[in-house]
Amino acid sequence: MAVESKNHRTAIWEKLEEHRVKAANYPLQILILGPSNDGSVEFKARCKLRSKLLEWGHKAAFGEDLHCQPQALSNPVDDLILQADSAHLIIMIYGSRGTQTERDVLLSNLHFAAKSIVFVENSLFDKINASLTGKDWELMGQVAEVVKYSMRRLSKCTLETVYGRTEELRKQVYARSIKYGRIFE
Repeated sequence: MAVESKNHRTAIWEKLEEHRVKAANYPLQILILGPSNDGSVEFKARCKLRSKLLEWGHKAAFGEDLHCQPQALSNPVDDLILQADSAHLIIMIYGSRGTQTERDVLLSNLHFAAKSIVFVENSLFDKINASLTGKDWELMGQVAEVVKYSMRRLSKCTLETVYGRTEELRKQVYARSIKYGRIFE
């Protein structure tokens, strides 16, 4: 009788280990916003980040690439809202006029801000705080993770921050998917 009980407990814990392995490898849907192909350091960092996220097993995409899909909404701003709602994580490398629009449209919404990491260059951050949108950035920063960086450390800063966040988030998303009945094996 004791052997049967031991085998039963082992089977339960094997399932737990299987779940933990799956959780550690669960692919997140990650929306990466930032400057488009303008040759900037920010765009290069954005490309490197997407490559690394794909290498780490995630489904990472630029908003403009998702908007090029045949079923995308005709208005890019409307489509961006759908993209943000579909993403597990939103990453923004702030710095261009386009990213200002994306920030204003998306990250003033606390639901979207709560699942965001916003990278902003140190001196630009100081200018933002003194600007008309400073208060809105302050509100966003209460729920979004805002990371200030220096230009020479941008690529390293984004990779380190995002890797740490995604490794924990993928496990949470997997567990919550089970909780809400969204995983089908």
